[in-house]
Amino acid sequence: MLFKLLLSFGVGLLIIQIYFKVAKHFGIIDKPNNRSSHIEPTLRGGGILFPIMNILVGLWSVYLGYQPVSVWFLLGIFLIGTISFWDDVSELSPRIRVLVHLIAVGLLIWQTGIFDLGILAVLIAIILIIGSINAYNFMDGINGITAMYSMVVVGSLHYLMPEMNLQYLMVAILVFAIFNVRKKAVCFSGDVGSVTMAYIVAFCVAKLMVQTQEIKWIFLLGIYGIDSIITILYRLKRRENIFKPHRTHLYQYLANEKGMSHISVSLIYGVAQCGLSYLVIANNFLASLLAFLTITTVYLIVRFKFALD
Repeated sequence: MLFKLLLSFGVGLLIIQIYFKVAKHFGIIDKPNNRSSHIEPTLRGGGILFPIMNILVGLWSVYLGYQPVSVWFLLGIFLIGTISFWDDVSELSPRIRVLVHLIAVGLLIWQTGIFDLGILAVLIAIILIIGSINAYNFMDGINGITAMYSMVVVGSLHYLMPEMNLQYLMVAILVFAIFNVRKKAVCFSGDVGSVTMAYIVAFCVAKLMVQTQEIKWIFLLGIYGIDSIITILYRLKRRENIFKPHRTHLYQYLANEKGMSHISVSLIYGVAQCGLSYLVIANNFLASLLAFLTITTVYLIVRFKFALD
């Protein structure tokens, strides 16, 4: 196992170095604007490592006859990763993006067995999954936050679902973190990274919920959920267009207006989710809900303290 992990780490480093050359050649660069939390042009799309590594590991598993996931799940990763990368590289029609997302989410729902639970469950799942994917993408705004938060979430899911071989995704996150978790990032994840990561996490959470008949697992994304939902409500209150870029998430305020380092803010979010995940794994739904509501209360107190609402 150690040899396989080291090999995958080496492969990941090779893939991301090749991508850096491609990105520089074609100018796939994130240029800062008044909504950005960075001040220098930075390579975009380093998160392409996530779908590539997952597809490679998945196909290799299928070749060996060990099939923790189906090729349809890998197809979903390919579709949502490809359309997200396209969006990173050039302007993409929202209709095309939405159509591909719906196809990928449909494959996810089919593969996790949600279809068997009835049409109401399917409709709720579509809303929650698409909402989770968009929230994960919106939260990818400062150095380190996607890497640290995803390592906690994927690590928790690996503990709960060892058959999914998520250790290789954790290796991919580690490789990405080497170039992103720093004061001056070499690359950003881009939509291809955050959206694909959200898709994989959503698949695992949905599958876990269906298998165990427990809804508490949704709290494995609790911290992102708290910040995303409350920020949306805040923007609706101010009659803002919630689909336009902004800097009103708490993590953005801490990093930009308060001047905290990106790594410190990202670490806070990662540690908070780690604590919540531990409580969710160790307790029943009611205890998990209580932990979630307690963290939500702390979050609201911090927002009101900084007069963000």
